[in-house]
Amino acid sequence: MTDEDTESKVVTAHNEEATATIAEDKRDRDGIRQKLDTCINHFDSAAHPSSIVNVVSVQIGSTEVNVHNAVTIGTKQMKVFESRLPQGLYETITKMLLLWIMQGSM
Repeated sequence: MTDEDTESKVVTAHNEEATATIAEDKRDRDGIRQKLDTCINHFDSAAHPSSIVNVVSVQIGSTEVNVHNAVTIGTKQMKVFESRLPQGLYETITKMLLLWIMQGSM
């Protein structure tokens, strides 16, 4: 074994400094910026609609949407289900939670 085999090469630049990496990072940033431009500005609450809204598609939900009460509704449904056991094990559980009803868009 010679001294040349054991010597390590000195690295003077990081991979992040390469031209291709810099260009790829710029494409990523531009793609994220373009996607965020299509969304509602989370920090501008004055521009938010009063009802529930999908911040990405900007679709407004109807006033019938009750997802904000999901835990309360689920707890009530669980108590009803448990009260019917064991006879009601195979009964249908009604859908009481309305996740999204399309009303329109902004």
